[in-house]
Amino acid sequence: MAHMDALRLLVSLALATAVCACDVNSNVRVVRALNMDKVEAAARQWLEGPKVGAKLESVKCPDKVVIVKGKHFNCVAKLRSGMEFTLDVEMTDEKGDVHLNTKDQLLFAVTLEKRIRDAFAEDGAGLDASCGDRVQSGEVGRAFQCHLTAPGQPQLGVIDVKITGAQNTSSWKLRGNLTPLGKLASDMADEFARPDGSKPKVDCGKGFAVLQVGESVACKVEDMGMVRVKLRDAEGNVDFLVRTQK
Repeated sequence: MAHMDALRLLVSLALATAVCACDVNSNVRVVRALNMDKVEAAARQWLEGPKVGAKLESVKCPDKVVIVKGKHFNCVAKLRSGMEFTLDVEMTDEKGDVHLNTKDQLLFAVTLEKRIRDAFAEDGAGLDASCGDRVQSGEVGRAFQCHLTAPGQPQLGVIDVKITGAQNTSSWKLRGNLTPLGKLASDMADEFARPDGSKPKVDCGKGFAVLQVGESVACKVEDMGMVRVKLRDAEGNVDFLVRTQK
């Protein structure tokens, strides 16, 4: 996961300023400077947009920068939380187009959340992740938590995350075993099929459960009553604890 998210501005940010350096032949050289208001506005658009989602307090750039292709300068972004970080701005041509990068080692939560969401896509619709502040430190070795979420289940489970290398490569793991309750009910109907091949109705509720080893979830099985499904081990094997009806 790269922290060097970049934005190439599609509009020229050049502002022709006036005049400098007359030689003995009265030739006039015009100096072109970037329109810094547009640079700051473009940085805001990127950082507050869907690719980052930051809540900005300010973006401050130098008062004046003369356009020189390949030259870099810095701007400073400040979040409402008080966090500050540096933007590297590269002038990519003589027209005033620029390329923006984050200069500090940062983590964008949107990017991490998408990785987690994609990883759980096959387990069921609606699974997502919430990783806190939109812009965070990307220091190697830093550990923190995200929450696995589902519709109506805003804190379904805890995900432990650790930044393992440069450019915010990271590893993460859900605490516990994710169990889609609809699939569990279907599997139990197969497990408790009657001798004639018919299957009982099974209701385990809606959504998902995240179980630790030794934890259980209750399901109602037709003609059997409540059956608790207990997670036996970290590999996802379960035991059925049947409460017989009187």
